[in-house]
Amino acid sequence: MKYYIAPLEGITNYLYRNAHQQYFPGADKYFMPFLAINQNRKFGSRDMADIDLDNNKGINTIPQIMTKSAKDFIWGGNKLGE
Repeated sequence: MKYYIAPLEGITNYLYRNAHQQYFPGADKYFMPFLAINQNRKFGSRDMADIDLDNNKGINTIPQIMTKSAKDFIWGGNKLGE
């Protein structure tokens, strides 16, 4: 059986994921809250902290992108890949 943690907006940020992993180990994946791309094709500072690899060490995180534009979605996917 796979054990996935679903996001709750404003609650399941990297601090929550780290605490959950420490006290309740064994989750296979943590789905991140949606990352919204703003009009200037940037992620907000809170989103940047949430996706920072240093804040997610040893945790299998799955980011999710929310946008109405295919071009913005592709941009976001490429930025996450970097």
